[in-house]
Amino acid sequence: MSVVGDARKWAAADASTAEAAARAAAAHVPGMAFDGFQDGPVVEGRAWRRAFFVQAGRRYALVPGGSVQLGFDVEEFTPTPAQAAAHAEGADEYGYPADVREYLRGLGESAPGRLSAPREVRVPGMLVAVEAVPVDELIGDEGDDFDDDFDDDFDDDGDAAEGGDGAKALDRQVSAALATFGARAITPDEWEYACGAGTGTLFRWGDSYPDVADPFSAPDGPQHEMNRFGIAIARDPYDCELTSEPGVLVGGDGGEATCGGYGAFLAWLPLASAYRLTPSAGAWGDHVADAVVRPVIDLAP
Repeated sequence: MSVVGDARKWAAADASTAEAAARAAAAHVPGMAFDGFQDGPVVEGRAWRRAFFVQAGRRYALVPGGSVQLGFDVEEFTPTPAQAAAHAEGADEYGYPADVREYLRGLGESAPGRLSAPREVRVPGMLVAVEAVPVDELIGDEGDDFDDDFDDDFDDDGDAAEGGDGAKALDRQVSAALATFGARAITPDEWEYACGAGTGTLFRWGDSYPDVADPFSAPDGPQHEMNRFGIAIARDPYDCELTSEPGVLVGGDGGEATCGGYGAFLAWLPLASAYRLTPSAGAWGDHVADAVVRPVIDLAP
């Protein structure tokens, strides 16, 4: 496996080896140019080497692949006193379990929003867009240029029409648009790894968050910092990201917990790396009205 295809090899490579590998990777992608390195956070005693690329004005970061640990182990999680208190306050008002771990255990496969279970997966080396792209910008001028399939599958409110499947219609639109510049949609597992970088913590920056009501009350909070790979990701719970699996959203809950006043813990939870949302057909339009998608470009093996 190449240096860019394996995170361990990438971390161990010296500067000249890494640059040669990065330039070779760029050379295999039409219109792609290597755009330099940047020191990231210290990982295992040395600064992580972020690598950036540019294609048609869009910036990408290298996410080296390999066998990685994903998911979040609820049983190993100990909430801070502030997290527990905030959750209990919301639980008293809305009737969900007051114990944080009991609540998280209940976020099983059938729940609209859940945390993925701990597991080991293999992800490919890839170039991931530093900034996600608004869906309406990608597939049409403010949503007015959708094709007939999209119109047939959605009603006037953006919900799945009877007999149609809005999620699949949107997936066709997005996939076709991304393919025009050699990209594709990110998978849920790839997104989780690109976000959390295999840290195993609840959020990409750790298990806690600023002692404020919601992410919007922390304008200088850790969610606004680039992650290990140099990607701007999981910053705004209102910004759901589409994935390659129709109907599976990541990176946010459409602002439901923040707007609903569910308490600080649940307002921050949608920014967790392992968080996934699968809205019902009736709620789909509300969650994707301002959705974004993160282009991914595969690297040569």
